[in-house]
Amino acid sequence: MAQRTPQQDRRLFEVLDKWTERLDQSEKRLITLRTALEDTTKGSQLYAKIQQDITKEEKKRLVAQQQSNAQQTRANKAHGDYVDEVQNIAKKAGEAKKSVESNMGEIGGVSGKIVDSINDLQLDITTKIKEGQDASISTMLLDKLKESSDNFADLFGDEAGGGFMGIDYNELEKIRADVEERGSDEAKSAFKVYEGNLLLAQGTKNSIEEAQGLATKFGNTIGNQLEKIPLIGGKIKGAFDESMKQVSANIKQNLLKQLKAGNKNVKGMGKGFRGIIPAVRAFGSALMTATGGLTLLLGLLAAAAVAMVGLATKARDYAKEQGLAFKQSVALQGSIMKANALLIGTGQDAGAIAGELIKTFGTLESVNANNIKQIGQLATRFGVATNDLISFQKGFMDLTGASRDAANDAVRAIGRLAQAEGVAAGQVLSDIASNMEAFARFSSMGAESMAKAAIEARKVGLNLSAVTGAAEKLLDFESSISAEFEAQVLTGKNLNLEEARRAALAGDFEKVTSELQKNVGDLGNIQSMNVIERDSIAKALGITAQELTALSRGEQIEQKKSTESLLGELIEVNKKGFAGNQEAFNKKDSSFGDFMNFGDV
Repeated sequence: MAQRTPQQDRRLFEVLDKWTERLDQSEKRLITLRTALEDTTKGSQLYAKIQQDITKEEKKRLVAQQQSNAQQTRANKAHGDYVDEVQNIAKKAGEAKKSVESNMGEIGGVSGKIVDSINDLQLDITTKIKEGQDASISTMLLDKLKESSDNFADLFGDEAGGGFMGIDYNELEKIRADVEERGSDEAKSAFKVYEGNLLLAQGTKNSIEEAQGLATKFGNTIGNQLEKIPLIGGKIKGAFDESMKQVSANIKQNLLKQLKAGNKNVKGMGKGFRGIIPAVRAFGSALMTATGGLTLLLGLLAAAAVAMVGLATKARDYAKEQGLAFKQSVALQGSIMKANALLIGTGQDAGAIAGELIKTFGTLESVNANNIKQIGQLATRFGVATNDLISFQKGFMDLTGASRDAANDAVRAIGRLAQAEGVAAGQVLSDIASNMEAFARFSSMGAESMAKAAIEARKVGLNLSAVTGAAEKLLDFESSISAEFEAQVLTGKNLNLEEARRAALAGDFEKVTSELQKNVGDLGNIQSMNVIERDSIAKALGITAQELTALSRGEQIEQKKSTESLLGELIEVNKKGFAGNQEAFNKKDSSFGDFMNFGDV
């Protein structure tokens, strides 16, 4: 027969206890009803009603008796002569588990480990009982695990006493020695969990007391200043001090509550600004009570002063991070705060985006809430890093003379095109951003050629850097032709890279990609070639051996919509933006911004 799990045993005895309790309750109700029947006049309506109730209750008692007997039979069958002892251990383990779940919550993320240890101890004790072995060490540790979890129900006690009094290291060392000498592996593991519980309780209590101390220190600083106010200072300080006592109690309660809900960084919370905000609110309330209308003004001034200090601190730190003057950093904080509000739910950090804009553009002109929002939303939509998006924005504006809005429209168009082709939009945009210099050197075409080239490269297992690198080497005509001839001699295969060179000269990276793939496709099985042959082919194509392998596999993806079809639709949309103004478009004057107006986020 398979060994029963601790959970199965606990459930077995929980059900047995349930039916036993129902049987006991039913018997008590029957005694009460029969007593009432004796005191009731026979033949009356009440007498008949009590008789009916007795009949119903007897049926319930019979069901409870049958279920209790059946469950007891199952328990006897599972554990024989040891059923009572096993039941007691299962009850202990169940109570320990409930203590962990109700008192510790998610503190330190250790609740699951404690429950696992409880289960292991229960199984270890049950086995030892049946084998006639000493289970005292494991039983003691089961009690200790519950005791250490109970600490979190009342860490601080009250004026009458109680609470966690700290770790008794003498007792802890004695338990450690007993476990090392006589304990099972399960007991040794459980001791480590128990010791961890004690340390966690001690650390939690210390951290929360530290947070209270910081609030008290803050309150003392404010209180000392309030006391200096002529005439009313003493009264204001008295009200403030009373309010701070409540603030301290609230901090203790709220931090422990947040901790149990899963916030593990108690110490950080204690040091954070969150401990100050309730104090400021309480300060305003206390002053209102003490001095009426004047108090409200003082409370608001205190809160405003704290807020200004916080803003100034942020501005100072941001100025240091970005290499800005303090005045410049202060001016940016409004845009960053507004952008952060607009980016809620995207996971983007407006301050980080602003810093990347400053680094890439070198000026503060592009750092505004709308541009930060646009970049954050586009990055989230297409899965591209914000620094790649900003690099694309800068490169596209430099390359085409287009506006920032036109650059963002180009991102949308490229992203949609990549999605339609089943290629990761973020990778395509990152590829283009990394190769803007190559586009500027080789090509004067717009976003369509960039997108098509990057997408085609991804579809055959390459990236745009590999294609632009190949184009560079193909245009070194003497070396390229020599490498092509050498590869043909070594492999006995025919290569024709003339069209690839022509495409590289024209800056048509999409054509370069297709020509490279075409030549590789004509070579047959690349993997059957030896290393010298593969290296010669890779050298002739201007790529690495690894890129040659990827290219040879022809990693084509199923197209959701043909490039030509989608580009045709995009061109039709573009035409509406500059119809009748072809000359202005060719000159790339101010109307050129309409060229990439493909739609909104």
